[in-house]
Amino acid sequence: AAWDPADARGQARSLDIESFHADIRVQPDGTLEVAERLDVRFTGSWNGIFRDIPVEYDSGYGANYTLRVDAIAAEDGAGSPLVVEEERRGRYRSLRIYVPDAVDATRTVVLRYRVRDGIRFFEEHDELYWNVTGDESEVPIGSASARVWLPPGATGIRSTAFAGSRG
Repeated sequence: AAWDPADARGQARSLDIESFHADIRVQPDGTLEVAERLDVRFTGSWNGIFRDIPVEYDSGYGANYTLRVDAIAAEDGAGSPLVVEEERRGRYRSLRIYVPDAVDATRTVVLRYRVRDGIRFFEEHDELYWNVTGDESEVPIGSASARVWLPPGATGIRSTAFAGSRG
């Protein structure tokens, strides 16, 4: 008999982020309050997702810098807390977020964290350089968006956005 993929249903697995949205609130002291909403489609049986947050940057001008990420918490779409384990992996803060019932389903994960020194202060301007989704994910992302909230009274706003793979 021929092999039938339906017979191996529990073995076929894939993971897709259908949508990824980040709200980034810039505080007057340069701290960022970040809230990310990921709608994740789980095909097959999964324990959860990884989220790698880029924290180490090379400006290309010899001015490397590292972001300090803390106050990490995750919840599901209904506001129930999710377990998060974290570690440093290369240029990333790597989070393992456990998602209950991630079997042939779409689940929402809301991730909240604080970034200290998220704004770089220069003599002539201040700068937010933010890699919203990271650029080395092996998980397909259907759509990605971000909204940046600035402190009251911010002036002289200029923005540039990039999409696609690194480089």
